[in-house]
Amino acid sequence: MKIRKIEIYGFGKWQQQVFDFADASFIIVAGENESGKTTLRQFILYILFGLSPKKRNVYLPKKGGTLGGKLHVEIDGDLIVIERVHDRNKSQAICYDHNGIPYDESMLKEKLTNMDRGMYNKIFNFDSLDLQQIQHLKADELGEVLLSFGLTGSDRIYWTEKELDQMLQTRFKPQGKKPKINLLLTKIEADAKRLTTLENEQRQYEEKRQEKQVKELDLAKRKKELEQLTEQKFMLTQELQLYPTIEKWKVIMLKLAALPPKVKFPADGIERYEEVRKEIYPIKSQLHALEHSIQYNEQKIADWKQEQWELDTVRTFEQLMNDSESYYADQNKREMLEESKNELAKEMEYELQGLHLDCTTEDILKLPLSFATEEIWQSLKEEQKERTEEYESVKIQVKKYTQKVEQLTTSMANVTSQRLNRNTFAHYQTEMDQLQDIQRQSQTKQADQEQQEIWKNKRSKQKRRMFFLTLFMTFLTTSSLLFGYFMDEYWYFVSVTGFLIALALPIHFRQSSKTVELFFKKNAKQLSDSQMTRLHELEEILDKEYQRMEQLNKIRKEKEQMQQEQVKLTDRISFIEQQMVSLDRRIREQQQQFMILQDIPLTHWPKLYQKLEKIRKDIARLDQLNQEMDQLNNKIVHYETIVTEQYEQYIDKPYQTFTNVLGEVRQQIIFQQNLREQMEQLSSTLDKERQKKERLQATVKPYQQTIEQLWETAGVTDEESFFAKGNLYQEWSRLKDEKSIYQQQLEKNLSDSMFMNILEGENRSKELLEQQLEEISENINVVNKEIEKEQQKIANLHAGMEQLEQSTTLNDAKHEYYRLKNKLQEEAKSWAIQQLAIAKLKQTKVNFQGRYLPRILEKASSYFSRITAQRYQQIFFSEQEKILQTIASDGSYYSIAELSQGTKDQLYISIRIALSEMLVKQTKFPFFIDDGFVHFDRKRAEVVIDMFYQLANQHQQMFYFCTDEKQVEYLFKDKNIQLIKLSEDRFTS
Repeated sequence: MKIRKIEIYGFGKWQQQVFDFADASFIIVAGENESGKTTLRQFILYILFGLSPKKRNVYLPKKGGTLGGKLHVEIDGDLIVIERVHDRNKSQAICYDHNGIPYDESMLKEKLTNMDRGMYNKIFNFDSLDLQQIQHLKADELGEVLLSFGLTGSDRIYWTEKELDQMLQTRFKPQGKKPKINLLLTKIEADAKRLTTLENEQRQYEEKRQEKQVKELDLAKRKKELEQLTEQKFMLTQELQLYPTIEKWKVIMLKLAALPPKVKFPADGIERYEEVRKEIYPIKSQLHALEHSIQYNEQKIADWKQEQWELDTVRTFEQLMNDSESYYADQNKREMLEESKNELAKEMEYELQGLHLDCTTEDILKLPLSFATEEIWQSLKEEQKERTEEYESVKIQVKKYTQKVEQLTTSMANVTSQRLNRNTFAHYQTEMDQLQDIQRQSQTKQADQEQQEIWKNKRSKQKRRMFFLTLFMTFLTTSSLLFGYFMDEYWYFVSVTGFLIALALPIHFRQSSKTVELFFKKNAKQLSDSQMTRLHELEEILDKEYQRMEQLNKIRKEKEQMQQEQVKLTDRISFIEQQMVSLDRRIREQQQQFMILQDIPLTHWPKLYQKLEKIRKDIARLDQLNQEMDQLNNKIVHYETIVTEQYEQYIDKPYQTFTNVLGEVRQQIIFQQNLREQMEQLSSTLDKERQKKERLQATVKPYQQTIEQLWETAGVTDEESFFAKGNLYQEWSRLKDEKSIYQQQLEKNLSDSMFMNILEGENRSKELLEQQLEEISENINVVNKEIEKEQQKIANLHAGMEQLEQSTTLNDAKHEYYRLKNKLQEEAKSWAIQQLAIAKLKQTKVNFQGRYLPRILEKASSYFSRITAQRYQQIFFSEQEKILQTIASDGSYYSIAELSQGTKDQLYISIRIALSEMLVKQTKFPFFIDDGFVHFDRKRAEVVIDMFYQLANQHQQMFYFCTDEKQVEYLFKDKNIQLIKLSEDRFTS
């Protein structure tokens, strides 16, 4: 198959593009990243094999339009056009033969011999990623996967074989139960037996009825035997379950025999005694503690009364202490005011010194400062800053426009120097017109009259062109005269030159017209290659000349605009200077009003106003602080006098400072308050203790009487003897109760005969009981199985008889049996196909290893040796590890992991070429090789390209390169190729 032509409606970045390959077999598609190489390759695969809707969305045209296109191919000598559109015919391909007759996609599949996209990618779509996937596999799997590559072109055979094995396992296993065929076989076998039974039972209905009667009699006997065994098992199970109880009962009987037959002791004596003792002991402890506490508290109250003050005295001192908080607050406030006063005075002195003004605080207070003064000074400062910045900015702009005008003047001179002189320009124009006339004469096949008419049309066009050119030269001459008058004498020369050209052009036009008239009298000539080249050169030269003329006009207009801006900026500077004069006048007015501003820059005036205003406020604050301190001093002295008088009257202790006086008074007040509260609390506590003592004495008496009664009933005289006899009584009672409980359990769960045997002393071990139970259980299981068999036989007989009585049962069984057999045949056929497929795969692998692989490896070794310049001689699979290895020219052995990345790729490409020679007998589809040589040096890349070039006789090949044009031309020099160069928005071929 050969691709002749590609028409793209829209696919990714490509829209309305056509690629014509003609009869090329070796095609190179070169371009930078994102130039559309991969998109072009995906488009070819999409037309041949289609894409799912989700994958098609990736290639929808970015600028709108229809996704799809056509592919013109030649298959076995037939020319076919394949068209596929995204939203048409459900994205199915439409094929057109050489007569334009349409066919559906089945024709395409037939022509492609049912080749699908996956198989095509495995064999004919080759890039370095396939090789990298092989290198990702483990070393012990590399050999087997490479064999799969030799057969299919990718590693899918390896996974296909595993998938087939899994499908076979889920369909059938020789010893399995869950696979489909195993389930069907089991079901069919059961249905076959059932069908045979139904048919036999139909013929032997009477025999089944008689056999059923006999089986029912045998079943009744077996059930009776089972009832007897079940009863024996139940008795043994009960005895075995009660075995621990029997053993405990026997132990209890032995212990009771060792104790007296009856023990005299009060009922619940120990519990009752413990309860009484638990109640009486805390009460006695409380009585003892209360007596000691009452004696101590009475003595303490007597001692406190000697130290107690009168209540009015305490209240007087309390009131003085309450006023002490205000006293301390006033002292703190006085200290703070003093500190604030000192700090404020220092701050004012520091600020005055910082101003560096020859004035006092009185002078500052006399200044005529008002709320508007600060605004005036701030506005003057901002206005001065704004005018200065604007003045500097305008000066910079003037300088910039001056430099720009100078640059434009230089540019005009440069462009003018590059222009052609008038004679040369006229000569080139005439020569180009003559060559164009010859070209048009060579292309036309009309008569002389039509040629004459063409010349007339051309002459009229030339007249119009000459008119516009003369008009332009006149404009240029006038402009140059104006520039020469205002700027430079150089423009006088330009104007004279333009004037001469304007005069020469009409003369030249008339002369050329005569020449052309003579030319029409001659026969039309055909341009030679040299004339055609000359024509292209002249067109290029004149186009550049027109561009320079246009550029010159553009520069001239821009220069005029720059000069106008210069004039505007000069006017702006004059206006700013006038505003600055007015500003200086207002500044002098403020300096005359405030003499302190004479030597201070305007930028500092707003800050100076803030400092002056702060000093004025600080002076007012200082006067206020002095008044507050006088008031506080009077209040503090009055309080100290009152407290000192009271202290000397009631406490009369020596002191050093007034603070010591307040501290002593505060301690005495706290002491008297605590003392009074403690006396009240202690008196109340003492009354309660006395009342509680009386209550406790009354409570103890009944408990003591109860203890004496318990001792008398038990026949003891002390507590120790009472507890000893009580423990003996508890043990005797416990044994009697346990004996009664165990005996009731045995009487309830054992038969009378078994219980009497136990009372008489019969003693069977637990092991013997378990052995007897196991024997009976086995007998029961045997009988149950026999009963189940008999019941199953009877059920089968009954079912068979019912099926015979209901005629449809046998027919349904036959229908189900044959339905399952048909399903089994279908599953067996699928299983056989899968078995055959995996057998073919395995046989193919064996054949490949035994027949093709040595030849492929031998051929690949030859290619690999050729690529590496005889550095490596042979490729082979190691016998033990079954991994791919190679032998170097010096006899060394190398595994794949030991080779460089480029050498790895060259080895796999050698195997690919060898496989391609084997596959060429079966298929001849185009190869797509996308950047397969990214790790190759230039020499080895040239060798590999020569190999693929030889394959082009059998397979059309399309290389995709991300290299520059020179690199491609170098790699494919001296080869018959078609080179397609892609860029971001176009391509060339």
